[in-house]
Amino acid sequence: MNLTPIDELSTVLDRWVTAAEALQVAAPRIAAVRAQHTTSASAATAVDHTADVLRDAGHRADREPGRGAA
Repeated sequence: MNLTPIDELSTVLDRWVTAAEALQVAAPRIAAVRAQHTTSASAATAVDHTADVLRDAGHRADREPGRGAA
């Protein structure tokens, strides 16, 4: 369990809001990829989508461990 000190709560909540807003902006692209993936039987297409997601997400190793999406 990761408890945030009360004086950092505003910063953590701001990061969650930013993450939620980014998901809302990305929703059309996510839906398009999902539709293409469910209609395509090509393994290469799935690999291409995975590469795009990893590229867009950036390097996970650069993030602070234990902080989730915040």
